[in-house]
Amino acid sequence: MSGILEALALRLPHPLRTLAATYKSHQLDRIRRHGDRAALQAQVDFAVYRQMSRAALDQEQARRLAALLDHARQHIPFYRETYAPTGWQGESALAVLAKLPLLSKPQVRAAGEALLDERHRKTPHYVGHTSGSTGSPLNFHWSYQTLRTRFAMRDAFYQWHGVDFDHECNIRIGGRLFAPVSQKRPPFWLYDRATRQLMFSIYHMSDTTLAHYTAPIQRWQPTFVTGYPSGIYTLARYCQESGFVFRPKAVFTDSETVLDHQRALMEAAWGCPVVDYLGMEGGWIAQQCRAGRYHTPLLTAVVEIVDEAGQPTAPGEIGEIVVTDLTNDLMPLLRYRTGDSASWSADGCECGWNTPVLQNIEGRLDDFVTLPNGRKVGRLDHIFKNASGIRECQIVQESPAHFVFRLVPSADYSEAVERRLRQEAHARLGQDIRIDIQQVPAIERTGRGKFRAVISKVS
Repeated sequence: MSGILEALALRLPHPLRTLAATYKSHQLDRIRRHGDRAALQAQVDFAVYRQMSRAALDQEQARRLAALLDHARQHIPFYRETYAPTGWQGESALAVLAKLPLLSKPQVRAAGEALLDERHRKTPHYVGHTSGSTGSPLNFHWSYQTLRTRFAMRDAFYQWHGVDFDHECNIRIGGRLFAPVSQKRPPFWLYDRATRQLMFSIYHMSDTTLAHYTAPIQRWQPTFVTGYPSGIYTLARYCQESGFVFRPKAVFTDSETVLDHQRALMEAAWGCPVVDYLGMEGGWIAQQCRAGRYHTPLLTAVVEIVDEAGQPTAPGEIGEIVVTDLTNDLMPLLRYRTGDSASWSADGCECGWNTPVLQNIEGRLDDFVTLPNGRKVGRLDHIFKNASGIRECQIVQESPAHFVFRLVPSADYSEAVERRLRQEAHARLGQDIRIDIQQVPAIERTGRGKFRAVISKVS
């Protein structure tokens, strides 16, 4: 239904589209502000990770996990029926959790309402939607209290890095449409007056339209930017190349893996930090501190990294991130497989947070390529480090030994750039790998507007 409503909204005149978007945002903001907001913000304040010892944090996490496991056993039919033979007894809550099977997206989709608290299925709550990398839709359900907690965590994250969501205007760049794709003249954006958010769609940001985006930026004077790294990178590159002056205080990336060359250009163009966070329907996974390290939030989630056999990995060993969200009691997802990869750091962090640190954030497991010798390689964006003449590039693996680089060239692209690109690719993939380079006018996005840097057709 939401897709139908969005399609109908695109047919409205721009002022009515703005009004509709502001009304929808206002409804969510009313939920966000409901209740004792100050107390909730105090509960999720990131300062607690410096104030409490690691032992105290672990103890409190175990207490919250035990309560969630008991709740799931009593009130969630899926866990009560599916996992009954597994047993719920153990030395600790973490030991009990470790005995449960991993939970995949197809299982969540097949379970349907059996994953919801049977007492509150009809209680008004928030329903979100995600298509995922496969394009298969998935609904997830949050109580309004869970939604408020997520908002409070987001606001605390922003405040930790020096911006105030309540009082500052921001730009949000994502995969929603705010004007028909066929529209050739501005405005391509909407301004949400409820939350002072200037909303840009990745679908309309191109070389022929970017000059039009300076007008709303000058009018509304946003102080920070959030959204898809690929879209933010596109705007930052335009500012750098055109000389348009925009000085946000910070950039917050989400939803896609932020690539090294994207981060470098954004920081150079705008002179501000680029801060990333990892989160999805399964829970808030990690966020960067001021030192740039990824910390897992011990009080709101249990984050694991497992190998292909589902066993815990050692520090430095890359595996799949698995998350248990401690804030969602309406639809608890226990040991939810994210499809993202990382490893644990063996070291602490200079920022003083007493929390585990993720490293080697290598994106989706789907983004890994398998070479003829069986070697798996991720984060191929290093091939483009210091490369000029390339606006964007997508790597498509057609077979174990055949790669196609689909690139959007800029004015300074040359044969020398292409030779350098091949050298870097062969250095990382092997000299016997076939590399084809195709110049294209644009890189297609997914149905949700996300940029996929790597597509492997090798099973």
